[in-house]
Amino acid sequence: MQDRPTIDELLEAVAGYLRDDVMVNTTGRTNFHGRVAMNAVEMLRREISTIEDHYAREWDGLDHLLGVEPMPPHLAAMRESLLARNRSLSTRIREGDADSGDFRHQVVNHLRKVIHDKLVVRWGRAGESPKLLNGNTIDIDASVGVIADSQSVE
Repeated sequence: MQDRPTIDELLEAVAGYLRDDVMVNTTGRTNFHGRVAMNAVEMLRREISTIEDHYAREWDGLDHLLGVEPMPPHLAAMRESLLARNRSLSTRIREGDADSGDFRHQVVNHLRKVIHDKLVVRWGRAGESPKLLNGNTIDIDASVGVIADSQSVE
């Protein structure tokens, strides 16, 4: 059994290399791709550290909406089952089951919790450049607070 380095330590080392060596010593296309790679590694780190808890909370919420089902023991099976259960919920929403009443309130509360779980408030990182709704981009540094989801900074 190998205890060290952990997956997170390996990803942290790769992100650090990209941030501290590649990005500061390159320009243009190579710098841009270094930034993209660093952001992808950081996204992986965040997702790996939270995914099991997020899936468990989403599963619990779907149990309340769709009925209790046993949670699969493995992450890949859980992901597939969550997709199937969300398709079932989507079908019920399309059929009008959530148009009014108690079920509507339960669905809205569940969706708020699931979306909130996927948002992270953190300090910006040098090199982040989110695209605004008007099409402009801005540079972010460590003095700016940002809201991020599993895809990008908002």
